[in-house]
Amino acid sequence: MERNNDTITEEEARRLENAFDDNEFCKLMAEYATELSDPKYKEEQENYLAQLETRNELPFGKALVWPSR
Repeated sequence: MERNNDTITEEEARRLENAFDDNEFCKLMAEYATELSDPKYKEEQENYLAQLETRNELPFGKALVWPSR
């Protein structure tokens, strides 16, 4: 059965839930989100990720989620 890449598995959901129970993870995620939303860094980050995607340099079996596309 082919998996829809727009959904997550139960294992992935469990791991995310556990991660968000970790205060350090939440702090790092908040910093990351703040940095990404800063126009100063957003374009640079998106260009880097697009470059990885274009060059097929993403980890095997992984895909980027582009909320703005």
